[in-house]
Amino acid sequence: MSIDKDQFRDGFKARLQSLAEAAESKAVLEPLDIGGIFLAIGTTMLSRQLGEEQTIKYLRELATEYETTKAAPASQLN
Repeated sequence: MSIDKDQFRDGFKARLQSLAEAAESKAVLEPLDIGGIFLAIGTTMLSRQLGEEQTIKYLRELATEYETTKAAPASQLN
């Protein structure tokens, strides 16, 4: 999975914007939206600590690990 800094930044801003619009309209947030809020907060904090490039690298590693874990049989996860 390849993503450049501009795609990361634009996608992140779009997600935050949609969450802000939902909050302004007092829409009921789905659990996934709530998870998105925590992801946005965590990513922002991580980006401030590590910088944008390191954050992207870290998120790529997490995505790779997730895909590997998801594909592994349950017996290999323990």
